[in-house]
Amino acid sequence: MILSTIIFDFDGTLADTRKAAVRAFRETMEACGFLPPRRPGISELLTLPLEAYLRHAGIEDQHLIAEALQTFDRQYRPIAARIAHPFPGVHATIQLLGQTGLRRGIATNEIRANLDGLLSSFGLEDYFEASICADEVAAPKPATDMLDDLLLRLNSEACETLVVGDSVLDLQMGKAAGCMTCAVTYGAHTAQELQAHRPDWMIDDFPQLLDIDPVAAALRAVPN
Repeated sequence: MILSTIIFDFDGTLADTRKAAVRAFRETMEACGFLPPRRPGISELLTLPLEAYLRHAGIEDQHLIAEALQTFDRQYRPIAARIAHPFPGVHATIQLLGQTGLRRGIATNEIRANLDGLLSSFGLEDYFEASICADEVAAPKPATDMLDDLLLRLNSEACETLVVGDSVLDLQMGKAAGCMTCAVTYGAHTAQELQAHRPDWMIDDFPQLLDIDPVAAALRAVPN
């Protein structure tokens, strides 16, 4: 099989932002003075755009949603800058991938301001050739809008592209676009939930990405 491009999810795949998201959401609800009628699971908070999460939580008032979105952005960025961090092995693994000539992109349900801030905070801003966020497409994951845009910008074919993510939304998006998929089991969804969507590969920590067949072949082709 030919591999030319890898598209990564961000939250739960490259970066551990779980505690930051939970804390920011709690502080947002306190600052806005309301609680959602029901509490969706943590996986929804980590994988859905915040507006979709709030609607899933039962909040329908558009003014409340707008207030919550603005408040969350103010809360999340400084919190994430302090306590979020890349998962172990991300820097070294991405550096090795950079030696292969594989094109690298990010498709995330984060908003642009949050992604750019965290990439800079983590020292990862120069490791990816393109990225796209939920506020830049008509439909976020699991729709294929993000991949359609990135593949065009990276001049890549879907059949030569690997999508790496921690949620079933990543796998659904990748498969719908005709890409290969690799699930990471340390993020939002469990190994059992991910396996139900039949990823081509599953890994338990990020550096294991280097061991899957198409990536290992790209590494072997690097001149010594």
